Amino acid sequence: MRLLNEFILWTLNEGPNDVKDLISINARLLKKQGFEGTPRELQNNAKKGPVFDKRTLNFIQMLGQNHIPHDNRKVFVKWVADQHMKGELDSFYEEDLSSLYDYEDVLHKFRNLVDWINRNPNEFLSMSYWEAIQAAFNWHREIEQAGGDDSVSIVSADENVVYTWPDGWRMVKVPSSDCSAEGQAMGHCVGGYGERIDAGQLTIFSLRDPNDKPHVTIQADPIVDNEQKTKYILVQIKGKQNLPPVPKYARYVYEWLKQMNIPNFMRNEDFVDMIVDEQGMPHKGLEDIYHKVWKS
Repeated sequence: MRLLNEFILWTLNEGPNDVKDLISINARLLKKQGFEGTPRELQNNAKKGPVFDKRTLNFIQMLGQNHIPHDNRKVFVKWVADQHMKGELDSFYEEDLSSLYDYEDVLHKFRNLVDWINRNPNEFLSMSYWEAIQAAFNWHREIEQAGGDDSVSIVSADENVVYTWPDGWRMVKVPSSDCSAEGQAMGHCVGGYGERIDAGQLTIFSLRDPNDKPHVTIQADPIVDNEQKTKYILVQIKGKQNLPPVPKYARYVYEWLKQMNIPNFMRNEDFVDMIVDEQGMPHKGLEDIYHKVWKS
């Protein structure tokens, strides 16, 4: 539970204050209804309704920075809040989440939704939550089914290489200008992440072979600790077509994540999926990492 709380607190701390806009809507309606009281009392009552209730406000606060589109932020937040009040969304609330995987699941849905909205900024407004989720799913599936393009040429600048191995493999910090090529080569939607990279909201790393071909894409979001040092929280690890990475790349990923001191990366669902097969058993040659996962 401590791990879950730390992850939730990180998301809340780095999230925007969009919930304040919804509280303002509540406050304006309370005034129209003739509310009598001090400004503090008005603010406290506006956190409970009458348009958006406390649980809806908590849900919006839970989403965090990387789960809100980079354009039309206020419109999206109000749309989500409206859908939540209509009962369209799953009952995902902080107090209902029993594990980190539950919390990551709702954030994963919203990451996929936001990726689609960033490319199709107005279509969601006429949809219900689940219609938009389905449209986002279909869009991601089209990208995945197109497959990775091995003919895509990427040349990593030396300053973007963050880690190297003796056999010539390396980990590259992907600049926004290379996101499109990374997405084409891997067959997933990282091509649309450029603006958020430039805004400092997220960081993309790519495991490359000696010929600079990508094989694993990793999203790690930057956070600033109490000492004003930038650290990273692991968000997702994807192979081609958004599938788990091929097991033979797991040792590269494990070594890099470990030396980066990324907290609790062995609890990340994508990392676990890279280590185990469909029966939950370790892939051949990864037994030692598997045992470390279950001891973490």
